[in-house]
Amino acid sequence: MSTEIQTGTRGLEDSLKRFSEERVTAAAVRFDAVNVEIDLGAEILSTYAEELWLAWDQATQLRGWRMPFAKEELLAYCCALVAMRVAYCQGKRVSIRPTDRIAVPSFLSVVLSNVGLTRDVELGIELRPIVKPAAEPNPHEDDVEWLEGMSRKIKTLAPLGVEYAEGYSRSRDGSYDFMTMALLEGEMRNIAKKPHPVYALLASTLGVRGIETVLSPRVTYGSVGHFASLVRNLAAVKL
Repeated sequence: MSTEIQTGTRGLEDSLKRFSEERVTAAAVRFDAVNVEIDLGAEILSTYAEELWLAWDQATQLRGWRMPFAKEELLAYCCALVAMRVAYCQGKRVSIRPTDRIAVPSFLSVVLSNVGLTRDVELGIELRPIVKPAAEPNPHEDDVEWLEGMSRKIKTLAPLGVEYAEGYSRSRDGSYDFMTMALLEGEMRNIAKKPHPVYALLASTLGVRGIETVLSPRVTYGSVGHFASLVRNLAAVKL
């Protein structure tokens, strides 16, 4: 093909593109709801709660104090907070509202702020968080008195450098980059390289998965073991 013909073809193609852009609009045929599972039995959530308790326990011992609750209670509390956030995002009635100023460990607070409803208007999918059915129910999940008591105990540890947020986000919106992460074969994966690695770290804590039912997560961000080591560092008390 001669240079003149190539130039003429490109010019016609560019003209057709401009013509089409003004008259043709691509849109999703429909929106499909995709359930994204949040796993309260996730290995890294347990690791986080355990490391957090150990760090707080060490800090209390240095002051001559005693931890006001057991390691298992802290895990149950964290799980209850996660379940509460998911229920709130689903529009359900929750025992403790976002504005009730319940103490949420700082790292977990960031994780929860990314859990929620989100959609991709180009692909026509809406991501909705759900809690993966647990082998054993959490007896404290809806126990307001117990939850508020744990919150007060955590707040008493503030002089030791324990950091926490008060309450959780009032918005039901989540992060698309977070909600499209998937824990598959021991690795945190995503459908693209675009999401910042921080979303893989946050999503690993809750064993997020679900996007793989509609799209194939072909990009890996690392193994569960790697993220567990990172979470151990984040659980340390800042003295």
